[in-house]
Amino acid sequence: MAAGVRAQAVSPQGKLIDDFLFVTTARSIHTCNAPSPAATSAIPIGAHIVSKVQSLLASQSNPDARCVRHVAWRHYTPLLPVNPP
Repeated sequence: MAAGVRAQAVSPQGKLIDDFLFVTTARSIHTCNAPSPAATSAIPIGAHIVSKVQSLLASQSNPDARCVRHVAWRHYTPLLPVNPP
């Protein structure tokens, strides 16, 4: 086993975010936290992002959307159950 340093997302309340965190703006989707082992989750992460893009494209509610320069903290929904059986 090797020791190392890795980035970890922290909420505004100072708590570690242990699951994937996606922040969506009018024109972009960011994966802000991809905890280890993210590589094994690449296909489900891609499917989740595709689903979000399809929803954004289908809505077309704001065709004149401009780039958001500052992103407010968004509530995230874990992709996996917090306490699996």
